[in-house]
This record gives sequence, C-alpha cells and structure tokens, in this order.
Amino acid sequence: MFDIRFARQNGWPDMHHIVLARRVEWAREQLRIDPYNHVLIDDVMKFVVGPHGEPASLEPTEQRALARRALVFNHYDPRAWLALAFAEREIAKEQDPLAFAPYMVNAVVFSNHGATTLLTLLQERFQVIEARRRFEAPPSESKIDPRFIAPYRQSALGQLDDRKVICPFVAEFRLFVERCRKSPGEEPCRAIQYSFGEFHAISEDAARRNLCPLESYSALDDLYYTADLSLLPTQ
Repeated sequence: MFDIRFARQNGWPDMHHIVLARRVEWAREQLRIDPYNHVLIDDVMKFVVGPHGEPASLEPTEQRALARRALVFNHYDPRAWLALAFAEREIAKEQDPLAFAPYMVNAVVFSNHGATTLLTLLQERFQVIEARRRFEAPPSESKIDPRFIAPYRQSALGQLDDRKVICPFVAEFRLFVERCRKSPGEEPCRAIQYSFGEFHAISEDAARRNLCPLESYSALDDLYYTADLSLLPTQ
C-alpha cells in the first residue's frame, strides 16, 4: 500500500503494475513462438497498464485480433467471446450498434447461461435501447444525453427495428430472472437491483404492445441459446 501511494504521489508506476507490465511483455514475447496460446493471449488482454501504471485498454483492432486467435483452439472460453464482442462493439458501433450481440450470445452459451454474462449482455443491449429511445423522442420530450447518443451514428440507430432491438432483450431478461430465482445469492442478482425496474419496464412494454410474443410467453426452455459456431475464426 505504501509503495502504491508513494509511486502515485511522484507520478511513477508502482511495483504491482511494473510486475504486470513485465508479465505482459513476456507474454507478447512468448506469443511470437506460440501464437495461439490462449493463456498468453489472456494475459495480454487482461493485464493492460499505461506508462504510469494506470489501467489501460488495448486498441479494439488488436483486441479483436487476439480474441479471434484465442478462439481458434479454445472456442468454449466465454472470456474470449466477450473480448471479441467488446472489440466488435467498438469497431462497428457507428454502422451497427448491435455488432457485439452474436459474439456475446456465444459467451452466454459457453458460460452455461451464467448470470454474470447474461447481465453483461442485458446491459449492452440496454445501452442501445436507451440511445434509440432518446434519439426517437419527440422534440418536446427530447433531453438527449450525449453519453447515450454519442457512441452511435444516428442513422444507424434510426435503422434498427423494434423487434431486433427489444425482443432478444426480453428473452434474456426472462432467462436472467430465472437464473437468479434458482441462485439468488449470485453477485449479479444483487447488482441488478439498480437496473431491475428499467429492465422490467422494457419487458412489460413489449408484452403490452404484443411486440415479442415468442420471447414474452414461450417456455423458458425454448429461449436458451445455442452456439453459433459459424462465427469461429479460421487460422
């Protein structure tokens, strides 16, 4: 703790982050020899630090390339699918705000529809739903928050179909609620309390408009995803 405080006061990287930076440097060196080693790739993607020890992130194109490489021989790893989903989101969001979705759905499948991954998917879809709602609000009601609109090209938001945006969210929210009913102690099930009302309102509105009858009323067993292996990269 002293090392961290002293280093930050002087604008230096602390020992913890020096070690992490060296670990990433070593992993990058080893990847030249073993380019598809998913453990090394995971280290490079996970332990990114800036020049002064601050948390940092990879450029989306590099993250996409690394995640695709990790999936070649480890396609059942939900973390690699999530990494690829986030990279695709950053690269393509101006053209397609839902570019992340198919990759994140695979992450959900390979996490056994885990609460953490489902909640991540719900949160990402909610950002798009909220941006679209604010974009389409009448001028008298429009209080556009640039945090929601700025990441997306407005023409791309305008081209999204209601069912394409909302219906998957409705199904995933039902699966999440069921998961939390069975395992209420899981951390995501506690964390969602801050968003539950907004998520529930979207599902209720879809049911009221009969927008997504299959997703709203089908048996839960019919809503579980299967992996789309056509998304797997080739060597």
